[in-house]
Amino acid sequence: MSLPVLLVSLTVAAGFVFKRLRKPRHQLPLPPGPKKLPIIGNLLDIPNERQWLAYHQWSQDYDSDIIHVDACGTSIVVVESVEAVRELFDRRSSIYSDRMHLPMVVDLMGWDWSMAFMPYGERWRAHRKTMHDSFNVIAVKQFQSQEVHASNELLRSLLLDPNDVVAHFRQRMDLQFLHSLSMLLRLMTIQTPQQSETVRNVAAAIYAAGADTTAAALGWFVFAMLAYPETQAKAQAELDAILGHGVLPTFADQQVLPYVAALVKEVLRWRTITPIAVPHFVAAEDEYRGYRIPARSIVLGNAWAILHDKVIPPQELHLLMPLKFRLIQDAYPNPDEFNPERFLRDGKLNPKVQDPEVAVFGFGRRICPGRHMATASVWLSITSILATFKIAKAVNESGEPVEPTYDYFAGLICAPLPFKCSVMPRSLQTAEAIRSLNGHEI
Repeated sequence: MSLPVLLVSLTVAAGFVFKRLRKPRHQLPLPPGPKKLPIIGNLLDIPNERQWLAYHQWSQDYDSDIIHVDACGTSIVVVESVEAVRELFDRRSSIYSDRMHLPMVVDLMGWDWSMAFMPYGERWRAHRKTMHDSFNVIAVKQFQSQEVHASNELLRSLLLDPNDVVAHFRQRMDLQFLHSLSMLLRLMTIQTPQQSETVRNVAAAIYAAGADTTAAALGWFVFAMLAYPETQAKAQAELDAILGHGVLPTFADQQVLPYVAALVKEVLRWRTITPIAVPHFVAAEDEYRGYRIPARSIVLGNAWAILHDKVIPPQELHLLMPLKFRLIQDAYPNPDEFNPERFLRDGKLNPKVQDPEVAVFGFGRRICPGRHMATASVWLSITSILATFKIAKAVNESGEPVEPTYDYFAGLICAPLPFKCSVMPRSLQTAEAIRSLNGHEI
């Protein structure tokens, strides 16, 4: 038999075998998951709160970065790795960017104006474009003056009343976002009633999403300083060495403060503010790594799992291999530990370490469009506080340190519950720097 004939024969045979082995999508198995009961499925298995922990445990139990559960007939697919997130939410974003209709939220509570709950379509695209035009990585710089003003007011509030830091965070983030929006509405040209509605909705969405999440991030920052005081000392040593003691940072200083930058990244990673965020929805049946994703499935990206566990290198060859045989590397060794140095190498940010932003702000086309403003605001507030204040545990009447519970509200947004701590100026020099902010004396 000649070589060309042999090659043709082998190709035909391989095609025949592949066709016999390949199953239609409706015959493929579902992703692994806990055993389902008749009618109710896994309803009794899914906890009422902190569901992301249960999902992650099942992912480990079944050695899979995608799992399936059923809640009284509702199909839920949970995505647990960066690779799966990129494949489904990014590469297949045209079918994984929808939202499930929520009558209680949209119809009864009237949240149909919110981009977060809008179905994927032309109306959503119009809102997304409007938001992107004003809050992309370049355009967001127009709000820096509002961010500086809010940060300065936060420092002044902490100096006057250091008791309830969480309340100050929320109040100052409200102020910042409201001022940035008094400015956005001024800059935007509105020519039609439809444009007016879109701008109004975008402004409300930025405030509703941004103020709460940014305040929560600052609350977790304080928790981290209380639990890991050595990281506060290292960050303040860097600030004093580079900027000088009592000198307030500006946005121009971001590139020369690598330890502070690493600390901010670790704040966003350590306690994930939106562990699973708003669920995606896939209307059409799909297939992923030999598993069937049923039509009309809720698809969740487990951001908490991605930021607290091992991840897999993105080499395409490894994606063809069973999960348990892949070469696993630690993205975040000891993930429950607050350790900014995980992002550093030789005193500089290490680009080889996965940036928490891959999961912090959502996924695919539904990623938070206000993320650039949020990260800038968090950076400036944290850096300014570190430059001027010392955060320590509160003391009781006997002078003994009071250990916080580190408890938090576990909802769509995870934020620290009210707690007590000591926030004192680092020196008379830093107190004076705060008093002279914005041309005011206090």
